[in-house]
Amino acid sequence: MMAITEIPNYGRWLSMKPSDFFRQVTDPNIREALLNFDDYRLAVNAILTIDATYGVLFDYLQKVDHPLLMQITARNNRRSIDDSDFKEHFAQQDQQFAVLRDAAYATKHGRLTGSKARLVTAAADIAIGGVGCGDMICGHDPLGGDAVFIQTGNQNLVRAEFLIEDVSKSTQALLQQLNA
Repeated sequence: MMAITEIPNYGRWLSMKPSDFFRQVTDPNIREALLNFDDYRLAVNAILTIDATYGVLFDYLQKVDHPLLMQITARNNRRSIDDSDFKEHFAQQDQQFAVLRDAAYATKHGRLTGSKARLVTAAADIAIGGVGCGDMICGHDPLGGDAVFIQTGNQNLVRAEFLIEDVSKSTQALLQQLNA
C-alpha cells in the first residue's frame, strides 16, 4: 500500500482552493450538463458538484478563519456552524441555490423526511421530461425533445439547466469575491 506522502504532487492538493475545485471538477460537469440538457446523469453530476463546491468553500473559509463565517448562525443552539448552516445562509439569499442544494440532498438521501421545509424532497423530483408548448425554447430545443426538470415543493417544474447555469454564475462570483 502506498503511503500518503508517496502520492505525486500531494502538497499541491493540500493547498487546493475552492476556485481550483470549481474549475477542475464542477465547471466541466456544468458545461457538459448545459450542452446535453436532456442527460439526467450529467445534470445530477452538475448539481452534486455545485453542492460539493460549497462544502469545499466552507472548509477553506474555516481554515483561513474568514470573517464571513461570523455572519452565519448555527442551528439548534449549537456553538459552531457546519457546512449545512453555511449552505443554508446562501439558500436564504438565493432561491435557485436553495433548489439545487435541496436537489443534491434529496439525491444523496433518496427522500428528505425531516422537519425542515425543503423545496425538493425526493430524488424522483429530478427527472427527464418532454419539452412541449410553453416549455420549448425556439432555436434551443429540438421538436419533441427532452430536458431535465426539477419539481419543487409547490409542484412547479423548473428546467435544471437554467438553475445550473444561474447558480454556476453566482458561485463563480462568490468565489471571486472571497478570493477563494
